[in-house]
Amino acid sequence: MLKALAAFLIVLATSPVSASAQGVPVDEITPRGGTIALPDAQAQLELGGRYDFYGPADARTIIVDIWENQPEQAEGVLGVILPAGTSPRDEGWGGIVTYQATGWVSNEDARSADYDALLREMQDQARADNLDRRAQGLPEVDVVGWAQAPQYDSVSHALIWARELDFSDSESNALSYDLRLLGREGVLSINFVADIDKLPAIRSSARELSELASFDPGARYEDYEEASDDAAGYGLAGLIASGAGLAVAKQLGAFALLLKFAKPLLVGLGIALALFFTPIRRFWKRRKARAKPTKR
Repeated sequence: MLKALAAFLIVLATSPVSASAQGVPVDEITPRGGTIALPDAQAQLELGGRYDFYGPADARTIIVDIWENQPEQAEGVLGVILPAGTSPRDEGWGGIVTYQATGWVSNEDARSADYDALLREMQDQARADNLDRRAQGLPEVDVVGWAQAPQYDSVSHALIWARELDFSDSESNALSYDLRLLGREGVLSINFVADIDKLPAIRSSARELSELASFDPGARYEDYEEASDDAAGYGLAGLIASGAGLAVAKQLGAFALLLKFAKPLLVGLGIALALFFTPIRRFWKRRKARAKPTKR
């Protein structure tokens, strides 16, 4: 299933950008600030006036009509976060908010996880995938390295990591930046979409958003009860592996684990990766279009 999903994401990443989205009126969507309730995640965001939040319906307009993803990629998206006062068409960044009810994720490997080994596996997987890309005439994608090595905050239970990606058909590298907030029953995810030069701005915003997001009483990480609650069965390294498109089972050597959590992991991957690749390439193409004279 993961291989089929990867092939699907390749198609999305290399889809041509049409002119249809240019006509979508931005004033048809309405941003909100202040306190944002996320009942599906049993969480809330205290955004104040620093960030704009677009709810599920507006997020679908942004994802499908403006960023030109397939409609199914907007399913399950709780919202989109942008810096206050910016437009979804701006070449800034956007945060895709989702929630996966994976169960309680252990943080016991916070100090022991070998993130360098995990990075090498990502790079090996990317090189293997590039053989198929090359055969299909598609641009290759290499994982350059950590743009920000994984960091876990044991107070806010926030896990942050970022990878730098190199597309063979682009002059600038891409940024895949993930913020995951651990709760009692699952993980609240904010996946940032931008190119690599937005790293300083996103790093600052991700750190701030990790403090502005919180689970409701009873749904917090520390509310977990081992005797009665479901556990994900993997730790922080497994969470990063799933977000990078690697099978958690491969990381932990337990195929049954992947079968148990295949659906929530695939849903997370489908949203996080597809929504990352397509907008990024849209930003790049618009930048190139301005930099080069139009042929007539």
